Amino acid sequence: MPINPLFLTQFVRILFTFALALKTKTQSKLWVFFTAFKLQGIKP
Repeated sequence: MPINPLFLTQFVRILFTFALALKTKTQSKLWVFFTAFKLQGIKP
């Protein structure tokens, strides 16, 4: 299964956002993260 570069970029960005949310321990940031995830149509 070839890796889509665009997906890889999105994945890194998502991981970064997730790490940032965990670092700040803010639930609202996690909510924004998951909402953005759904809006992009990407299934985690």
